[in-house]
Amino acid sequence: MRAFTADELTSMRIVQTGAMMDTCTLHKWTPTVDNYGTEIAAYTDTTDVDCGLDVTGGTGSNERRRPDGTITTISATLRLSLEDGAGLTEEDRVTVTHRNSELLAPALAYGIDGQPQRGPTGYVLQLVEVR
Repeated sequence: MRAFTADELTSMRIVQTGAMMDTCTLHKWTPTVDNYGTEIAAYTDTTDVDCGLDVTGGTGSNERRRPDGTITTISATLRLSLEDGAGLTEEDRVTVTHRNSELLAPALAYGIDGQPQRGPTGYVLQLVEVR
């Protein structure tokens, strides 16, 4: 099998980005430390990010065991462009604010389960609901 050409990859990335019909806010984990050395939870937000949310996998069949032995159920899968997904980790959070260009009230809040997976056209994140 031959590798994709630069033009083919560019075309594929444009198509994938154009197919992302949802909007989300990315919450990047950026904790601070107080005067006593205690870590204070904090996030830096990136708003109005184009994304593609797939909620069809939110069943018990999507249970998986984490390395620490706990079991988690994947609620959704999220696709992001290479630029938007770069640098995300499982400590970060995602809030989906719009589905198919319609405002969600309330918005859908998720944590990232495992490391985001980088493909040739973007990133795929496995999500778990956060309450």
